[in-house]
Amino acid sequence: MVRAINIFLEGSGDSREQRIVCRRAFQTLCEKMGFKGKMPTFIPCGTRNRAYRDFINSLKLNPEAINILLVDSEDPLKNLSPDPHSDIAWIHLNLRDGWIRPADTEPYQALIMATSMETWIATDREALKAFFGKDLQENALPTLPQIESQNRKEVFKKLEHATRNCKRPYQKGDQSFKILETLDPEILHQHLTQFQRLKATLDSLLNT
Repeated sequence: MVRAINIFLEGSGDSREQRIVCRRAFQTLCEKMGFKGKMPTFIPCGTRNRAYRDFINSLKLNPEAINILLVDSEDPLKNLSPDPHSDIAWIHLNLRDGWIRPADTEPYQALIMATSMETWIATDREALKAFFGKDLQENALPTLPQIESQNRKEVFKKLEHATRNCKRPYQKGDQSFKILETLDPEILHQHLTQFQRLKATLDSLLNT
């Protein structure tokens, strides 16, 4: 029998409505990855520090569940690996944030979006064109080769610039989660090693 899987997310605001939008976006994306009917529970936590704290608390309060942390890497990483058993996420989070990997946790219990959720959003050009329409300036978007190694602030600025003439230019919050909900996981899998790692992790946990 598959154990309950809780994924603690960086992102969303403090309101109930914002958390609903965030949770629905990740659930929809996960369904499109082929996990409908055997879904993990996505738990929006707001700040990255709150996500880590809630993850740590759940390890103590819900030890029977598989608890996973999913946050932005914030900074670019070298030698990104799609292997769920790679320690690179924990090593990075320890060096950057001072977070200590709890005893008896697995490497895959720390997952990262390199360098941020905007990297995922900028990767799917068809979803962006469908969302923003004809005024999207596609050639102003970040280049796809090695997009995970690009500075998160630059990715965000390029998204803003590419959508500046659209009815609603890109911004974080409800809009970003609404776009996330429309992304094609096959496109993300093609370009993003850390999306590959997320998919491989869920495959191993949900399809056994």
